[in-house]
Amino acid sequence: MIIEFKRSGSLVRALFAVLFVAMGGLTFSRAADDLKPAATNTVPPVVAAEVPRSLDTSGTNLTPVASSDYGAEYVKQSSLLEQLKAMKRDDYERFIQALSVTMPDPILNSLLEKEMEQETRLASLKTSVGPEAPQLKEATAIIIDLKRKIDTRASGIMAGMSVQATALRAAANARNPGKIYIIGPVHTPGPQEIQGDEVLTLSKAILRAGGFSENADKSKVRVTRTSAAPDGKDKVYTVNVADILEKGKNETDLPLEGGDLIFVPERSVRF
Repeated sequence: MIIEFKRSGSLVRALFAVLFVAMGGLTFSRAADDLKPAATNTVPPVVAAEVPRSLDTSGTNLTPVASSDYGAEYVKQSSLLEQLKAMKRDDYERFIQALSVTMPDPILNSLLEKEMEQETRLASLKTSVGPEAPQLKEATAIIIDLKRKIDTRASGIMAGMSVQATALRAAANARNPGKIYIIGPVHTPGPQEIQGDEVLTLSKAILRAGGFSENADKSKVRVTRTSAAPDGKDKVYTVNVADILEKGKNETDLPLEGGDLIFVPERSVRF
């Protein structure tokens, strides 16, 4: 069953939020939720330095996490980011709705309200004036400009979330450099420690997490590795873990390093 959501004001967004949570639209890792980080009144320098309270790119206020378990917070933030990115690729309108209710932003919400008002005005004009009326062109131009501003704002919010996730990962790795993180449909998502001198491979980490859940896409597992250079780019590996576990293609099994983020996507199935 495919459910289509349309923006129609604050009430609809509130209902969307309730349905979105009830349907498991953005699921956080069970392991991360089970970890109860002890709140503190101080923020370690690495987080305070790397997560500004306001970002010029989006204007969104980001409060540093006052928590002793940055690994659990990193898993949550990364899971949210990955699912929002997937939603943006597959259903942009649903992405904007999800972003507006999961990361409330006054400017984004104001732009959405203005867009809805203009859409209503345009619909009314279409029934009262001719198709060539200048009012129609004016309303259409305003809507196009608002959509551009909404997209810019949404991109800024996502960039701010990415900055915060990077800082959380740095803080977590500073406390335990031999830890990797798994998010997505596995039975026990969350952090795993690399024991001693062991070579922890991707397939072994998946098995240690209890294996894939039924809705996992085993063929497109992504591993993101932070660059050692301050200004370097992260490396992203896409691995067909099904071939490793089911066909014995061990030559494609990726040895993991501390700080690696493993994202298991869900299969794209619509009923």
